[in-house]
Amino acid sequence: MPTSAKIKLSKDWKRLEKAMDKNGPTIRKHIRRATAFIGKKGEAIIRDEIANGSYEPNRPLTVALKGGKNEPLKGDRPGAPLFKSITSKIINDFTVFIGILQTSNNYNIALTIHEGVAVKVTEKMRGLFYILWLKEQRPSIELTGRAKELWDKMPGGWLPLKASTTAIDIPSRPFIKNAWNKGGLQKLASKFWDSALKAAFKEMGQK
Repeated sequence: MPTSAKIKLSKDWKRLEKAMDKNGPTIRKHIRRATAFIGKKGEAIIRDEIANGSYEPNRPLTVALKGGKNEPLKGDRPGAPLFKSITSKIINDFTVFIGILQTSNNYNIALTIHEGVAVKVTEKMRGLFYILWLKEQRPSIELTGRAKELWDKMPGGWLPLKASTTAIDIPSRPFIKNAWNKGGLQKLASKFWDSALKAAFKEMGQK
């Protein structure tokens, strides 16, 4: 399932779509142009939410592993994967997809960030936290693989997972939902489509 917002036309607009016979191509040309522009504006609104939205701070471990401050999503500026993944795609003349297209059937990192998830603690994960804690107690221990990678990013401060810890929660950061709920995109869409119709009628009147 893609992480996205969709703008569709009302029943009145759908009736207009069916009524477009002789002048259909002219109307469709202007509507499609407006729909594409709405998509690009939607991308900008979502990126602004990623950059400036307010969300639960990152945990110390996340800060250590990702670097930067404890502000979630703020590191995803231009050039970062999440920021770059925001896109828009015209479905038809009257419908535009705005969001992040799923690129894998196995895992959708954008959806995970957006909705949040409880990561089940496995015995392998529990053992990894333990060996990292043990390294701090016994510096002579040589780490390899993932344990070394994590230790190099955060050399110290590790604790064994408690027996009662069965899952690690990743809180939701609904950047697309929040951008949509602010309402600006819906108003812009109505404005652009209305302007597109006026431009189409003007062109038709000049023929």
